[in-house]
Amino acid sequence: MYEILSRKKCCVLYHFNQFDHPEQNLSLLYDPDSISFDSGSLTLNDAGQIIRLRVSRTENYHRDPHSIGFDRSHIGIERLPKEYHILNESVRDKNGVHSLQRLAPEADCKYHELFGELDAADEKEFRRIWDILLDSRNTGKRISAKIIDNKLHIFTETYNYDTPEFGEYYLMDYCDGVYMFSVSDVSRFMTLYLSHKEYLHYYGEYSEPHTQQYTSLEEITAYEKEYAKISHYEREMITRHRRNAFQRMQNEIDDLRRKLKRGKAQIRSRDLFGFGEYEMKFVAAFKIIELYKAKTEFRCEELETLRWEGMCVGYYMRSKKRAEFRLSDGRTVKLNRNDLYNGYELGLITIEEIGQFLLKYGKLSIRACMKQTS
Repeated sequence: MYEILSRKKCCVLYHFNQFDHPEQNLSLLYDPDSISFDSGSLTLNDAGQIIRLRVSRTENYHRDPHSIGFDRSHIGIERLPKEYHILNESVRDKNGVHSLQRLAPEADCKYHELFGELDAADEKEFRRIWDILLDSRNTGKRISAKIIDNKLHIFTETYNYDTPEFGEYYLMDYCDGVYMFSVSDVSRFMTLYLSHKEYLHYYGEYSEPHTQQYTSLEEITAYEKEYAKISHYEREMITRHRRNAFQRMQNEIDDLRRKLKRGKAQIRSRDLFGFGEYEMKFVAAFKIIELYKAKTEFRCEELETLRWEGMCVGYYMRSKKRAEFRLSDGRTVKLNRNDLYNGYELGLITIEEIGQFLLKYGKLSIRACMKQTS
């Protein structure tokens, strides 16, 4: 029979601007899965052996970013499965590393009930964090860019803190040369930031709230009659705040557009692969193929597993330089590794999205997209 020695509560380690250069990682700043989370754990004495239990949903990234093997590249593309970890602190291998057993949640385990308690506690903490990310009142303002249905969207949202009694959220979405400014009583940033599938996963079904939409300052002034039930002074105040927000958000979007065009900002930087030395760069060149689950099409062949300080960091492979893919509409497209890197920087998360973008614009670059849609 085991005895519980200690219980460590969840410790959340996150911040909204998660990286040193947030404009290089626009698609990851508010991604719920990229939030660092040190989950709770239980330490047991089981027949004289010290056992630590932990539930792992995704990798944590607490290592020094300049060290070998530091890799955030899968974030935003590949969601890692949940695992139960059993760390035996009384047993070490020849390298002095504690014995670690990884189990799928459905596997039989003598500690299953305890894992259930840990899992529930972690889930509660995750939900709390996701709720914080959902509401732009918690962030001051947010801005990002994303390719949606092969079109570039640049969008920003803020809350009207000056007159919070009106409960207004301002969202501006720039696409195809149009600045769509909308006002609602709920935060809607994450509906653009996340895919529909991701939004359902984190927040459930989305109900479109009542919104007021404008594409110019003149429209805001012209629609003052919408406020007929409030005083003239309040109408003027609402109009002034909305016009000021429109101009400010338009300027912020234009600034980000210029940075994207000049390469000073990116939807996602390939630097997230984080391999510093030459050998590790060689490994990273093949990791992009794995990331997009294209090893079969590129006919990858494993040659040698690489280890660094007891940690497996990847392997050398041979592969074709180009591979052909059939898209959902029956068209085919040929891609090389650099095409995958460029698609990654555009925030495209599947081969289908990369292929459709390339066929539409002829080039996988933000400038090609902006030229046709701006």
